[in-house]
Amino acid sequence: MMAGAVLTDDHLLQLAGGQWARVGDLLDRPKNHRLSMPDPIEGLDYGKDKATLFLKPRDGFFEEPPRLVSHAHGQRTVYRFARYEAGPDRLALPPAAVLEDRRPRAMKAALGAATSDTILSVAVAVADARQWRAPLKCAPQGIVDFIVANAPAGSLSTAETFALLERINWLQGKRKFQAISQAGIREFHRARHRARIVTDLYSESRGSRI
Repeated sequence: MMAGAVLTDDHLLQLAGGQWARVGDLLDRPKNHRLSMPDPIEGLDYGKDKATLFLKPRDGFFEEPPRLVSHAHGQRTVYRFARYEAGPDRLALPPAAVLEDRRPRAMKAALGAATSDTILSVAVAVADARQWRAPLKCAPQGIVDFIVANAPAGSLSTAETFALLERINWLQGKRKFQAISQAGIREFHRARHRARIVTDLYSESRGSRI
């Protein structure tokens, strides 16, 4: 098995029908457990089903992240996705400050009162707190805009705001993966329960005939 590239959300993958799709869009809206597609390097000319995008964990492998597996040229190559590889430590952000109050008004005040030494820690804390409201209440970019608008002017650099956005996107990807994993665990136990019922009924029916 070969280790392929790590694909970001903005990478484009060609689908079996010839159209192109963003990795992020495919991961955000998993309609099926798997999706056949061309090899990400060779393209459609080499074959429309040389690779498989596994969007949901296999039974019994609930912590398995989505992956793209290609069998082009008889070699199994696994491509991973950056949203599941990256973590907060990679972004070189400081630990989050402690927020006594997570209401919007209190977070605005905490950002406004932050000094040049503490603003990034406070921003991380606000990003972590508000990302639990995304995407239902506010988009990741909206969270960053909220932080920049309430922080002292010029206190956050472009690189720091980009790092905050990456952190929020990573946390959102992790939340979605955990939700899919939990759904898989529930379905696994439901299937075991149904199998146990069938087995018990079969045993009872055999016993009644003896």
